[in-house]
Parts: sequence; C-alpha cells; structure tokens
Amino acid sequence: MRIFLIDGSSYIYRAFHAIRDLSTSDGRPTNAVFGFTNMLLKMIRDKKPEGILVAMDSKEPTKRHEAYEHYKAQRPETPEALIQQIPDIKEIIQALRIPMVEVPGFEADDILATAARQLSEDPANMVYIVAADKDMLQVINDRIVVYDPLKDVVIDRDYVIRKFGIPPERIPDFMALTGDPVDNIPGAKGIGPKTAAEILKHANSIEELVENPELAGRERWAKLVRESRDDILLSLELARLIPDVPFHVQPEQCLVREPDNEKLLALFRELEFTSLLQYVSQAGTPVKAEIVTSLDRLKEIIAGMDGPFAFDVETTGRNPVTAEIVGISLCSATGMGCYIPVGHACITDMKQPRLSEVLQVLKPLMEDASVAKIGHNIKYDIICLKQQGMDVAGRIFDTMVASHLLNPNRSNHNLEATVLQYLGIKKQGYKEVAGRTGSFAELDIETAAQYSAEDAACAFRLKDLLFEKLEEEGLTDTYEKIEMPLIDVLVDMEMAGVRVDTEKLRAYSRTIKEELDRIRDSIYEIAGREFNINSPKQLGEVLFHELGLPPVKKTKSGYSTDISVLEELSKVHDLPRKILEYRSLSKIKNTYLDTLPVLINPSTGRVHTSFNQTVTATGRLSSSEPNLQNIPARGEWGKKIREAFIAGEGNMLISADYSQIELRILAHMSGDERLVAAFRDGLDIHSITACNVFEVEPGDVTPDMRRVAKAVNFGIIYGITPYGLSETLKCPPEEARRYIDRYFSIHPGVKAFIENTIMQTRERGFAVTMFGRKRPIPDISHRNAAKRSQAERMAVNTPIQGTAADIIKIAMINTKKRFTSESLSAKIILQVHDELLVECGEMETDRAMTILKDEMERAVQLDVPLMVDIASGKSWAEAH
Repeated sequence: MRIFLIDGSSYIYRAFHAIRDLSTSDGRPTNAVFGFTNMLLKMIRDKKPEGILVAMDSKEPTKRHEAYEHYKAQRPETPEALIQQIPDIKEIIQALRIPMVEVPGFEADDILATAARQLSEDPANMVYIVAADKDMLQVINDRIVVYDPLKDVVIDRDYVIRKFGIPPERIPDFMALTGDPVDNIPGAKGIGPKTAAEILKHANSIEELVENPELAGRERWAKLVRESRDDILLSLELARLIPDVPFHVQPEQCLVREPDNEKLLALFRELEFTSLLQYVSQAGTPVKAEIVTSLDRLKEIIAGMDGPFAFDVETTGRNPVTAEIVGISLCSATGMGCYIPVGHACITDMKQPRLSEVLQVLKPLMEDASVAKIGHNIKYDIICLKQQGMDVAGRIFDTMVASHLLNPNRSNHNLEATVLQYLGIKKQGYKEVAGRTGSFAELDIETAAQYSAEDAACAFRLKDLLFEKLEEEGLTDTYEKIEMPLIDVLVDMEMAGVRVDTEKLRAYSRTIKEELDRIRDSIYEIAGREFNINSPKQLGEVLFHELGLPPVKKTKSGYSTDISVLEELSKVHDLPRKILEYRSLSKIKNTYLDTLPVLINPSTGRVHTSFNQTVTATGRLSSSEPNLQNIPARGEWGKKIREAFIAGEGNMLISADYSQIELRILAHMSGDERLVAAFRDGLDIHSITACNVFEVEPGDVTPDMRRVAKAVNFGIIYGITPYGLSETLKCPPEEARRYIDRYFSIHPGVKAFIENTIMQTRERGFAVTMFGRKRPIPDISHRNAAKRSQAERMAVNTPIQGTAADIIKIAMINTKKRFTSESLSAKIILQVHDELLVECGEMETDRAMTILKDEMERAVQLDVPLMVDIASGKSWAEAH
C-alpha cells in the first residue's frame, strides 16, 4: 500500500505565505486554509495515495526546546491571521476523513519519523513522507522515501548519496557539522556542506569524531571540530528525529476514505471556496429529463403545473435577437424536467413538433400574469420568446440576478458557478456539452434534453434558496422594486437596438487609417528605424536601450510600456507621446469604426448590445457584445462616433444626462450645509469650490482654478489621496494636500460622512446604498495599510456610485411605464452611465422629452434637486 505522510504544519506555513491576501466577504482570513486545502487535494488527485496521514506540531515545548533555548528562536511569532485559521484547517482534515496526529511535546517531524517506521515494518507498504525539510531525509530506507511537493521529486537513498555524499542515516551527523539556520541549529563554525561530507568519510559517527578530532582529515578541520565540540554534540541532539513518539498507527487507519461530503460542502460554502466545490462529490437530485414530441403530452404537463415553474430556451447563438430556438425545457418539480425539441438538425428517428405549434400551446401559460416564472439570466429567454411574438408575464425570479445581489464581488454568476456554490453540484457547462459541434442544434437529442432540463431544474431548485437569502439579507426590496422590473426595460432596449450609419463609420475608418499611417511614419523617423509598434518588447527596446529613456517600472517580462509609463516618458520625449496617440486612434478604429458595421443585424439594420445586471460590484449596468458604454465621451473622435449613431426613418434621438448626480448624492448623504445650499441655489458647484479653496471672489475664478476644483470635487467621492490628486493635477503632493485639507475645512459634513461611512462599513463588513444594495468590503480592516486604504475608498464610493446606479434604474423603469401609459412609440435604446438615449417619432419628441426629464428628475426625493441636461437630434452627437 502506498501511504503518504504529510507534514501538516509545514504545509500550513507554506500556504499562508504563498497566498498573501484572501478572505471571506465579511473579512475572515482564509488564505492559509485555501492554500492548504488546495495543496492537499492536488496531492491526492495527482499521486492517488492508498493511505494518508497528517502530522501536526504541538503547542507545548519539545525536548529540543528544553535542550537549547534558542531552538527555532529566530522564527517570528505566528501571525494572528494564521492562528485564526488553524481550527478551520483541522475541520477540513476531519471532513476529508484523513487521520491527524498531534502529540503534546513532539514536533510533526518526530511523528512522521515514528509513523514511517511503524508503517514500513510491513513489507507490503511503501511510505512517502511529504516534506521539503532536509532533516526528514534521515528516515529514508528501502521502504521509506521523501516526496518534495515543491520540486515534485521523490527522494530515495541514491538521491541523498548523490546530493550530499553520505547515506540518509548520516543526515543528523551532517547537520551536526553544518547546522541549520532554518531551525537555528548552530553546527560547527567554519564547516560547510562540502567539508562536512568530506569529514564524515573519515569518521563512523559524530561521537567518534569529537573524541578524535584528528579523524577529520586535515588539521584545520580538526581544529574547527575541537573549537565547536559542544555545539556539534548539541546540534546532533537537535537534528536527530525521535522514532518512538508514544502513539501507534496501523496501515488500515490510514486508508483513503470517501470524505464527509456534506460537512466539506458546508465548510467550503462557509469559507466561500467556490473553486473547490467542484471537488466535493455532492449527489444532487437526479433530473429526469423527459423528451416531449407530442403536443398532447405537452398539454398534459402544463395542466399539471400548479405553481411557479422554471423554463430555459436553447438556441443557435449567444445573441437572443438573432438566434433561432432549438428547444425549450420546463421544470415545476424538483428532479423533474421536460425538453421540447423544435430545431435539432440531426434528429432523424423522431418527429419534432413545429416551433409555432409549441408556442401556441405554451402561450397561455407564459402570458398568465398569475403564474411566476423562474430562470437563470431569464432576460435572454424572454427576448427569444418575444422575438416569436410571445410576452412572458407574471412575477419573475431570476436566480442569476439574485446571486449577484447576494455577492456582487463575485466575478461569475453563470448557472454552473451558482449551482456549484449553493447546491454543491458540478454541472456541465455549454462548452463541455456542445464540444466542437458549434451549435446546440447539432447535439444529439438525449444529450440536449438532459442538459437543458438540468438548466431549468437547477434554476427551480435555486429559487427558494436564493430568494430566502435575499429576505434574510434585507435585499428583497432591491430585487422587487429595482432589478425585477428593470428586466422588462432591458428586454425592450436590447430588442430595439440602435441604428448605425455604416457609410459614415467606414469613411471615418479610412480617415483614421491615413492619420495612423502618418503617425507611424513619424514614429519610425523619431526612432531611426522601423519596428512593431504593437509589440511591448520591441517598443521597450527602442525606448530604453536605443533612446536611453529611463525605465519607470519593471514587469516579469521586462520594462513596462503601459499607458502610465508612456505618459510619464512623454514629458521628456516626443516618441512616447506619439505612441500614445497611435494607440488611442488604433483602439477607436478597431473597437468601433471597423467592428460596429460587422455587428449590425441584417434583419433589423441595427446593433443590438446586451445589458448586464450582474457584472459590476456597485450595481451599475454594463454593456457587452458590443460594449457601447466605453465610447469616448469627449474629444473629436467621441463626437464623430456619436454622429454615426442615428435615428430611424421619421424618428428623433433624445439624450438625457444627469448633471453631477454623484456630487448631489454626496450632498444629500452627508447633509453638508454648504454643499446642499449650493445645489439648492443652482450654483456652479465647481466655481463655488474654487472660490472656497483658493479664497477668491466668484468673479476672480479662473478656468484653471475651476479645473482644480472639479478634480477635487470628484476626487473626494473616490477617496482620492494627495498623491493621486497631484498626479491628476500635475502638481506637487503638498499642494494637492492643501487643496484637500481646505475642502474638508469648508465642508465638515463631507468629512464626517466619510469617517462615519468607513466606521460603519468596518463594523458591518459591507457598504450599502440608499436603496439597500449591499457590497461586501472584506479588506476594510486589512493589516496591510495599502489594502486597507483602498478598501476605505471603496467603502465611501460604493454608497454614492451604487445609489446613482439605482436612481437611473428607477428612472428607466418609470420612464418606460409613462411611455406605455401614454401610448407613445418612444423607447429607451441605450444607457451609458448617467445618460439615457431615447428614440421616438418626430411628432412625439417634445412629449417624450418632457416625460424623460420629469421621470429622471423625480426618480427619488433628495435634499437637493436632481438636474438633467436634455437635447434631441437626428444623431446621438446632435442630441448629446
């Protein structure tokens, strides 16, 4: 039997220092637990041991400490963050059903030596000691080896002889001469590894050597032995492992067993180890996937539904506006699901019902407002059905949105990740199922049915669990009043799309190419040769070696040429400035001018972006495929790109943009008297701040003063530091500090708000918006000052930016309701941060503008007025 004995204490220390920062959403440190568990599971997966045992150091002093008070004395005190994690590590070992041995007064190394000796007495066993310490090599024999996980090598007797020139059993003698700085073992002064190996060739033991120093072979070596006699004998005592620790272990006790998956699952969830959940063998309720090809059978299934149900639409592509429906799955009971195939290309042995017929049967159920619907990213499925003329009505339970509300810091809320986290089930993803087929329509019917039915069944199971958690966390209102009604708005927006003037974009692309060619030639001329401008390596060679510019920062692959470096270097040389210009124009050309025309839907003549509710931690919407929220807001090319976004025939575009909404929210939340008064009086807040900061009269405020004041105003929201402000304003940090200090002396309410917000976030572990949206800030009490400072800035910014995100969502919901109630054709077609873009008929423009402005300004009642800048035109640029 192959038995692996693990030095648990060593594993824990390695894990703690290998992963510097990891904690749960409430700030509980988990880096050592995660690293230890990951290493242990990897070793089990890779080496597949038949037996396993973990040895741990005891808290009590050992015989070595009694013999030498300085033993391991140079090691720093165990960090408090590590001590906190030891109980969790021990719980995980127990949940894995791995025997753990800890004997008072003995080190893990002694336990390993004893266990190895006992277990290797049976010739059927091969013992692997998992350790990286040199002292463990002394126990190696024909049935005991050391496995070094760092180097992934197995160390046997021959390896030791090759490396040290001595057999394993003489390792204590070797360490008695050389010492060991890791454990503070003194050894003999002046004797290194090579000398020690040479000396040991002439003496059978250390005891013999110290009694007869001349055996060392050279007089100088003999002298060193004589002078260090006591240290050598002490070091021998410290280096020798104890092979008879008072405990006994039998091979059958070490047998690898099935973990306590229920306990392990609970621990991984509690510790938020989402990536490790996949290794827990958690048997979920098997889903019975019935393939429904008969309309009569589908009617029977629908008739049997007496409550909320989950559904999932399978299609030929990712874009719901252009994709074709391949099949639909339904689930109204745990473990039960059905799949109706309507578009599988490879089915020859069964007749698929027509999509139109299936939709006709489903329509009464889908449009019944009294029946709740469940789905994961349900917006996609609703759009697919709406494209076919079916409206999904009733209360919506979107488990993807619920997952995001519960933990907005998580990067992935897809169904596989959510099921893994909350149900502990490893569900196959689309790529695993579809493989290289490229389209769901090419899948065999059994695979497709099982996959789709599981999607619906998983969403059905998640619904109660997640929505109960929303209730516990006080997030139900945020979902019910903001996120759920917003889904309906986003459906209309994505389906409406935005019209793009392709000819204009192509003309701009040609113009920008000519400009890029000119800049490229200029770059080559300055550099003195041609090179690949897009290659960081080649650019670095030109900048730092050929032109001799000073490197600003280094990366693993060489000197950095990122934007911050080029901006710094552009102060002293023209080439970096030209590179920045080239990169900026290239990005505009590649991202928008060349890409947008390709993304136009031929059937609508429009670009249909996707709006995401589950991406940003603050609750802001994001846009993807394509991302229309990153179009430059200012500058020549920002305006030109917006000129290419045009109204449809007989329509107009309306742009409405909140004016300084985050500063207004800051005024409301802080209650700062001067800030509130300035907004109530309709004053230019940046000019007012300039007056106060620079202590001048309003008529004496210069454009540069206003620029500084604007940077200070917005910087305060983001917790800007004097250094950060100095970088923005290109001024000395001391000057920037004076601006910030002066601001806070004028606005004590803002200063108090920031301090109170940080304090409350530290107490609660999360930041919260006016509407109850939460964001965990785990690093708010971090021991690292830089991490803690960053978390504090996040704690201040999140309530402001998150509240702004909620306000515009409320405005979108209310605006759509007003447009519908007044029977206007007007639709919101884009949302970009604090701006809404509406398309409407020319004759409706004035009414639509009135409604839009009214609903945006009345979305919420603050202590200061919300103001909206609004305009209309035939293009986005005209309306902007």
